[in-house]
Amino acid sequence: MIYISRGGKLNRVMTFNKNKYYILISFAVVFGWVMALPYEGPVLYALSAEKGIDWILLNTLTVFFHFAGLFCGRYIAKDMISSKKIILTGIGSSIVLSLFIPFVSAEIWTYIIPLVSFLTGIVITANGYMIKSYIPSESRTKIAADLLIYGNIVLIAAHIFANNTKPLISFTFIEILLIGAFILAFKIDTDEKLVRQPIVEPEGKSVFKTYWILFLFIFVITINSGIMFQVIYPYFSEFEILTSIYTNVPYIIAIYLLSRSLNNNKFYFLYIGLALWGVTFILFAILEQTALSFLLICSVMLFAAGIFDFFWWSIMLNSFDSVENPSSLFGFGLAVNVLGVWVGGLIGNYLISIGVDKQGLSYTGLLVVIVSMLIIVPLNSKLADLLENNEFLVRIQYLEKKKMKTLLEEAELLLSKRELEVLDLLILGKTNMQISEDLYLSPHTIKTHCRNIYKKLNVSNKIELIAKASDTLE
Repeated sequence: MIYISRGGKLNRVMTFNKNKYYILISFAVVFGWVMALPYEGPVLYALSAEKGIDWILLNTLTVFFHFAGLFCGRYIAKDMISSKKIILTGIGSSIVLSLFIPFVSAEIWTYIIPLVSFLTGIVITANGYMIKSYIPSESRTKIAADLLIYGNIVLIAAHIFANNTKPLISFTFIEILLIGAFILAFKIDTDEKLVRQPIVEPEGKSVFKTYWILFLFIFVITINSGIMFQVIYPYFSEFEILTSIYTNVPYIIAIYLLSRSLNNNKFYFLYIGLALWGVTFILFAILEQTALSFLLICSVMLFAAGIFDFFWWSIMLNSFDSVENPSSLFGFGLAVNVLGVWVGGLIGNYLISIGVDKQGLSYTGLLVVIVSMLIIVPLNSKLADLLENNEFLVRIQYLEKKKMKTLLEEAELLLSKRELEVLDLLILGKTNMQISEDLYLSPHTIKTHCRNIYKKLNVSNKIELIAKASDTLE
């Protein structure tokens, strides 16, 4: 046991854990608040209905400005100190500006709500630095799940208030939550001695060039989400009470279950998710417009959405140690998500506007699922290589020099001169393509050398190579 209580290890650990708690809750509340009010939220709909405001144009502006905030936040958040200032300024400004929403005219709304949406986009992006600084890499998969779950609990509560109370009451509820998020964010201790230092030194490449595969993956997946939500939810709009209570419950259950069972980003869950989306459109085509049908279709659809969102959120958070600016990766990923949902919504709206019936919408949805399956297969292969390399880079930083020396001594006895050259570059964190460029060899030749290295060292991949080194002196 540790008994040091003043200026020692226990005090530092307690402060670190408090920071983790403050970041988790404040971020989740902001995330839920955005979904509840400015970003197509139920509270905004309730206020719009009371004032007789057409929210369609306003929603388009809001989505665009939220996208812009997520995208631009990466240029503003440069370190832990600036990120905390951005978070406090953004939340504080959003509280003050949003307080005017129930009391001003529709014309003023078109300025206030997009601006608030822009500010909260920046706030969400800036949290990338806080997560990297204060939350250990081994905890980030669970943190990704907790952020999504708590944020959606806020959204469910907002739905219930918006559909069963006066709009001002539901607005007051989420404003109180946002004030609480500001207080928790203010309590985050930015003492640099508590900050987790970057594990991997960046190579100077832009986040977009390194992670474009991940961003394309997110975009493809979320287009499907946009289509489904735009087509299916309006069809069951008459069940307001049921939708307000049940909305996002299967989504939360899916994320909770996966966070307790998903290790090392098992890609086969993605195919399960796509299959569930196919089932969703089949059920939508054959079932009547009843409450039971809604429960069944909504359960399958949202369970699949939970699989996808948890998957790519956990990928992003677990990749923070592999980039210099985590807010850049976080902002890009979330901005692409918003763009994908928006594009999917446009497609869904267009199909409805030209008179496509329920069966036609279902067949279109199934076609999109099939196309997505064909696209995701090669994307997954490339994404898996990227994630394996990131995990390899993180693990190698923890490996003791003595253990690495022992592994290299064994390699010198078993490997050829060229294979040793490839191994040296692998250990530096080079990808196969980078090794190919450094040694002036074809990528195919490098893959062959890697297979021979793994076979001679009795491992299957880079991760097992590091595990072998870690166990060498145990």
